[in-house]
Parts: sequence; C-alpha cells; structure tokens
Amino acid sequence: MAASHSILLTGATGSLGAVILEQLLSNGNSVTAVLRSFQNSRYYLENRYEKEVAARNLQFVEIPDMTVTDAFHRAATGVSVIIHVATPLAKDNFVEMMVKPANKIIHNILYAATASSTVKRVIVTGSMVATFNFLNFMDSPKTITEADFNDIQLDDALKKVSLAYTYSKTSSERAAWEYMQQFQRSFDLIFLLAPSIFGRSIQDGFKAVKGDLGGIAAIYRELFDRDILGFLFPCVMTIDDVAKTHIMSLDPSVPGNERYIIYSHDVSTDKVANAIRAKYPALRTRIPAPTEKDSFSPQTKFDKSKADGVFGTDWRGWEEGVYAIVDDILRSEKEQSSTK
Repeated sequence: MAASHSILLTGATGSLGAVILEQLLSNGNSVTAVLRSFQNSRYYLENRYEKEVAARNLQFVEIPDMTVTDAFHRAATGVSVIIHVATPLAKDNFVEMMVKPANKIIHNILYAATASSTVKRVIVTGSMVATFNFLNFMDSPKTITEADFNDIQLDDALKKVSLAYTYSKTSSERAAWEYMQQFQRSFDLIFLLAPSIFGRSIQDGFKAVKGDLGGIAAIYRELFDRDILGFLFPCVMTIDDVAKTHIMSLDPSVPGNERYIIYSHDVSTDKVANAIRAKYPALRTRIPAPTEKDSFSPQTKFDKSKADGVFGTDWRGWEEGVYAIVDDILRSEKEQSSTK
C-alpha cells in the first residue's frame, strides 16, 4: 500500500477536484479541503464522506477569498503536500476577475508552503494551453514539449473567455516558476499540464452548460444540436486518469520541479461523434453525422514522452469518458426540464 500523506486540497467542489478528493481518500490519505463557503459546500461533502469525516481523514477549512495575503498560512500548517486545483473563471473583466486572482492565489500557496515547516511538495493542475498559442494552433507544424510556453499577448487574450483562460493559466504558471527561482524553500513544485478532460461529474449540483470551459462543455457545445460538427481539442484524458496523475505525484520518486504534459489519447471530432451516435441511436437527430471536412487535425503536435516515462501509459479508454459525459448531459437535461 502506498504511503499516506496529509494533503491541503483546493478546488474540491469542482469537477476534477471532486474526483481527486475521492481518490485521495480511497488511497488512505488525510485531506483538508479548502472551501470558499461552508454553507454552500460542507453539508454535501460531509454526507458523501461520512466515514472519512468521522475518522478525521477529511476536514475542512473555509477561505472565502484565496487572494488575501496569508490566506493559506494556517491551513498549510502540518500538511505534507498542497494540491492546487482551483482556477478563477469569469465571463468578463478578465484581468481583474481571472488573470490577477490566478497569479495571486498561486503566490499565496507557494508563500504558505515556504512558511510551513512540513510541506514537501506542491502539485498544481496546470493546462496544456500554457504550452502553445491557440491562435496559430491549427496551422503551425510544430511539436510542443514542456520547454514551450504560450506566447499569446494580453490584447489578444482579452478578446474572448477561452483565450483569457489560456493567458491566465500561462501567466500564473510562469509566476510560480519565477517564485521558485527567487526564494529559498524546502519543497518542490510539479505542474501537471492537463488536456481536455472527459468523464463523469460527481460534484454537487452539476448542470450541463454549453458555454462553460472544459471537455464536458466542449462535447455538449461542439457536437449537440448543430448543423455541422464543431471543434474538439484532440488531446484528451479521462477525469479519473487526470486525477490519478495527481495521486501518483505524491510519490517522492516522481521528479519534482518539473512540468509534465499529460494526456492519454488523440481523438478527432468525427471519431467522438461516431462513437456517440453508435452507442446512443436516439441522439443521431441531435448530433450530425461527420463529413469529410470533420476529420481534419491540427498541425501542432505534443511530445508527452516525459510524462509517459514517469506515469506510464496504462490509462482508460477515451470512450469511457465520452459516454460518462453524455450520460451526465442527458441526466442534467432531464433534471432541468423537470424543474421548468
């Protein structure tokens, strides 16, 4: 059995964070989950993990504003690892609501880890979008590695939420590495650069929304109820496997002070659409059949050999994640329809 750890976890109420929490507890770790509001989130988690709460393997700390200086200092006392999953999101005012908070939060986490005498590792959920510029993604014949960073300029990033998100993830990661170079510390840092995430949604109050970011919304938006298929980012991994890489990163044998491009499969829009249409015949009226032009693939490629060497390649099939998303979408639609 793997050694247990004492973990401070942000983002436990989000889609990925919820699965990371589930896996942390099932592997015997002790977790302190950061919640913005006890009133909104604590009751659900206490009921879902009643045994773990009773055994004090799951505890909670309320931090309404993670951008406040010293926000994590008390919570980081006594833990061995911090896993930072939470990401600020916004639909407008991107600099003030997304970019600046993301930078401040990662600074506060690293600052708290520096002040702690027990933290040995900080694991951050980064994103592959921090390695390349979406504006030339389709026609740039380049292979991206962990040495690459997104060079999008702020003026371009402010044009729409998806680009602002890529800028925010890139700038906050750069800020983290700059911090690590500037300050003496007794811990190391790992950035897991996640792809488009496919899979189940176990967080409280999930609703399928086409306008959201991420793999779930992408399938809903780019495949459902359209005349022609949209675009899906080709690098994917199931949510359980992305969470698994976080758990594996607890092992001290995983090299620290590294960023890892993680994904398990390359997919295309037409491949995903065909899989859904085959398994869910009733959805053939909502998801159009692929045409020849739907089979294109971007010129940019990604080298994930470093992560494969550390984490292996024993991952779930992408279809499992797609079917879980479709099931959640259909359930969400039914629930929302019944409340109208």
